Amino acid sequence: GTDVNFALTTLHKNASETKGWKTAFGWFTLNMALIQNPIIPGFYPDPSIIRVDDDFYVVNSSFEYFPSIPVWHSRDLVHWRQIGNVIENEHQNLDLSRVLPSGGVQAATIRHHNGIFYVTSTRVNPEC
Repeated sequence: GTDVNFALTTLHKNASETKGWKTAFGWFTLNMALIQNPIIPGFYPDPSIIRVDDDFYVVNSSFEYFPSIPVWHSRDLVHWRQIGNVIENEHQNLDLSRVLPSGGVQAATIRHHNGIFYVTSTRVNPEC
């Protein structure tokens, strides 16, 4: 599949070469010292990440904020650029006007199949 499965990666210490952790994905090796945690600074919780060819995509929870579910792109897992939001306009019928703080859009998940991206999420505590 196209999912980046970090649970199956191998970590090894190579202090002489990198002075930090490296991870080998089978298709490339990444110097973990280059990656900050979190990978996208600011308020972007609950990342879901996929790899499609040479590109990586991340979506995040957006809670009661609109536009909802930011979409990010990277080619190296270090440099990220927001390329849009899944829910961007009122015609998509996501009413967040009565959602309580910390409710709303949570735990978005992104998948890709046959050239189409799919995002699913929950809307928690939809009304006061």
